[in-house]
Amino acid sequence: MGALLMMGGRVFAQDTHEYVDLGLPSGTLWATCNVGANAPEEYGDYFAWGETAPKDVYNWSTYQYYDGSNLAKYTGSDGLTTLLPEDDAATTNWGNEWRMPTKEEWQELLDNTTNKWTTQNGVNGRLFTGSNGNSLFLPAVGFRWDDDLNLARMATTGRVRSIRTARTTLGSSTYIRTITACTVSTAAMVNPSGQCTTLL
Repeated sequence: MGALLMMGGRVFAQDTHEYVDLGLPSGTLWATCNVGANAPEEYGDYFAWGETAPKDVYNWSTYQYYDGSNLAKYTGSDGLTTLLPEDDAATTNWGNEWRMPTKEEWQELLDNTTNKWTTQNGVNGRLFTGSNGNSLFLPAVGFRWDDDLNLARMATTGRVRSIRTARTTLGSSTYIRTITACTVSTAAMVNPSGQCTTLL
């Protein structure tokens, strides 16, 4: 999952985590790697949406906000549509200056950079380059379901998540941005599958 740092271009260090200024209109700075990774091409850790620690099995029975028949938090009726800091994998693992990006920040990244499918140190992914020449590599890391890593689409697809819910019904709660070799599309869905966290 990606992470984002909200500060005001090259690669900089915030504590022990580096970020890059892509010259975006908002001034948003993006982490250079996923939570749990030490380099851009490393996969990092996998998290279910709203959970802050990796685990061995990702499904409804292990999802902390599922009580067996309903979502127990971020239901819409509880008024929560954005992850609280204590439920944000970026914030809890990297500190209060970091958080998961919003759908709008993903869109800003797409709209204000050029991007291409590439391989970096043997890992497939998408390289985003800002107008200032700085770049961000997002590896195609697949996702986890049950105790399996879905490798079938790793050669061509990376999934990333947003901090905000899109809908309040079970089965369609979080924005997931899928970045493939040819297209970028948005789907609204929630499930307890493990996905890497990209930070802002």
